[in-house]
Amino acid sequence: MELTSLDLNYLAKELKELEGAIVSNIYQPKDLIFALHKGGKHFLNISDNFVFLDPQKAKQKEPTPFVMFLRKHLNRARLSKVEQVGFERILLLEFDKAGEKYKIYLELFSRGNMILTDKDDKILIVRRSESFKERDLKKNEKYKLPPEKVDTSEIEFSEFESILKEGRRSTVLKTLAIEFSLGGKYATEVCKKLGIGKEEAKVKDVKDLFEGVE
Repeated sequence: MELTSLDLNYLAKELKELEGAIVSNIYQPKDLIFALHKGGKHFLNISDNFVFLDPQKAKQKEPTPFVMFLRKHLNRARLSKVEQVGFERILLLEFDKAGEKYKIYLELFSRGNMILTDKDDKILIVRRSESFKERDLKKNEKYKLPPEKVDTSEIEFSEFESILKEGRRSTVLKTLAIEFSLGGKYATEVCKKLGIGKEEAKVKDVKDLFEGVE
């Protein structure tokens, strides 16, 4: 399952309840699991494109060098902040430990990735080193966000209308799914509700569509 930006918006609000929890250990039986303690044990399960709370810890495998590095820096750390970065499919986890601050950026799109940085966003370790036109995800590089997506919760009508008229995508559905980060599921629901066909390139009433997305 892959999260949309809207899904992550709601999930981040739910996970804020974990703020103040202490990291008791980190495992990787398959997905990465953070064992957190706050009024009891909580297991934060992190796969390539999804994050969820698991009621119990899966059986432990031999820890990888990546897991050992995370344990060294984050065991006994306090989870101080959980938030979505803008309207991106990126979840930010901030930690405090013995006067040091660390950040984890969970990129929950494409193949997914996890990046551990210091307080100044210098990359300490990355689960999967990658290079893009706009940024490099490599040790000792400064972490940079991907090109910013549109936040449909704050966009003005004029900007919404302008993007639609630009015709960046071949159909209205694709524009909603990709340019406005709704994902295929929600974009399809909006189009179906407003009677917009899957192959339609233009929409008659932009105002109705704008209100439907809001």
